Amino acid sequence: MMISVRNVLCGIAAALVLSAVVHAQQEVSAEELQAQIARLRQQVAELEQVKAQLDRLERQMEALQKAQKAADPAVTRRTKAPASR
Repeated sequence: MMISVRNVLCGIAAALVLSAVVHAQQEVSAEELQAQIARLRQQVAELEQVKAQLDRLERQMEALQKAQKAADPAVTRRTKAPASR
């Protein structure tokens, strides 16, 4: 899952950079470029926050899966009825 998330983040970042280059080639004003750069930096910061959240969720999911695996044998032992008495 992380590979696809990283690929998506890289694709978004590449699109943002390409957008800035296209606008720069259209001779936009320096003020407009500075505003675009500020927006891009904000978007990058937001993407980094999303990535951090995804990393935390992935670690939580892995911990939950480990806990479930560890609990499954214990549940099976407790719920099995004795073969004969």
